[in-house]
Formats: sequence, C-alpha cells, structure tokens
Amino acid sequence: MDSVMLNFNNVYWKRGLNGGGINWVRDYQNYDFPKVNSIMEMCSGPGFMGFHIAMKYGIKDIHLIDIYEPNRECIEETNKQNNLDAKFYVSDTFDNYDGPKVDFICSNPPHFPHKPKHTNHNPRILVDEDYSFHKKFFRDLDKYLNVGGYLFLLENINYVSPDFIYSLCDRLELKHQQFYRNGRKWNNDGVYSAIFKYHADSFKNPKTNLI
Repeated sequence: MDSVMLNFNNVYWKRGLNGGGINWVRDYQNYDFPKVNSIMEMCSGPGFMGFHIAMKYGIKDIHLIDIYEPNRECIEETNKQNNLDAKFYVSDTFDNYDGPKVDFICSNPPHFPHKPKHTNHNPRILVDEDYSFHKKFFRDLDKYLNVGGYLFLLENINYVSPDFIYSLCDRLELKHQQFYRNGRKWNNDGVYSAIFKYHADSFKNPKTNLI
C-alpha cells in the first residue's frame, strides 16, 4: 500500500485506485475552501479530496462514497494512522448512503461520455454514459447537502459545463470557476474547477467568465 503526505498526514492508496486525486491535491493545496463542519466526497476513491480538505480545516465529520469496495482498506488505514473516523459507503451516487446531510460535497466525477484515447484509466473512473451519474447525483442533492452549503466539482468544460449543471439543478450559485492543472492555469484539456453555494430556492445564475 502506498501513501501520500497531505497536510502533514499520510493518506493511503493502492495502484489502480488513483483517478488523479494525487495531482488534484498538489494543484489545489493552496485553494481557499469554505470553512465547514462536515464534508462528503462523492466518487471518493481512497479519499484524497475529502481527507485533504478535512485535514486542512480540522473537520472530523467525514463521509466518503464510491462504487468500488476495494477503497475501504485504504480508507481504514488512513483512519487508523491519523486517528480519524471517516465513514465509507459503497454506493452508486446516494443509492446506499445512509449518513447525514453535510455542509460541503466535493467530487471529481466521471465526466466523459466515452473513454478518451491515450489513457490507461479504468472507464469506471472516467466514463459517465448518457450522464447517468450526473442526473442521479443532482436529482437527490437536496436530500444530502445543507442549504447554505457548498459543492466543489472538478469537471471537463467540453462535456459538463456550468450551464449543463444549472440545467440539472437551479439552486446553485457559482462562486468561483477556473481552469487549473499541474499548478498553473491551463486552457487545452478543458479540466476546470467550480465551487457553488447551495440555495433553498431557485437561483438565477448570471453569465460569468472563466477566471
């Protein structure tokens, strides 16, 4: 089992379970996330995003969701070595999640309609055929994200744009959006981050420019 240092603590993982999470942490280690009391990572893998944010801000209420059971061993080892109690749920979106609502959800979900060329990643990590994951996720978001909470997504502008996200959930206010890859702004591969605030009612989103 391998480990990577996040915020002076080790997060454990195995080959084949990293869908880019280590690169994400390196790119976003100085990102200023909202201060919250509870966090969920959807499509968590070993929990790079969820553990990173939780460790950075001292969040103890941590919930990690993924469809792939082998992630459990890594998450349990991270809990053990860092005196944490992150809960892991094997679930397709929220289907088998029985935990509480949270203040913050982060995710690097599959965001390609088909497997891209020249990649060794498993289609399970990359491909969202007919956007079925996104449709299910946003359909049930109101049951699991507190009003006034935040949603952080890492997506691809060519397939899952903010306008598409708004079409699935009109209660999101775009707070920050940018292309970012490998420690610098990047405009070729379409990967971008977006952080939204979640409202009780429909929110009219103005057109915004990428930062």
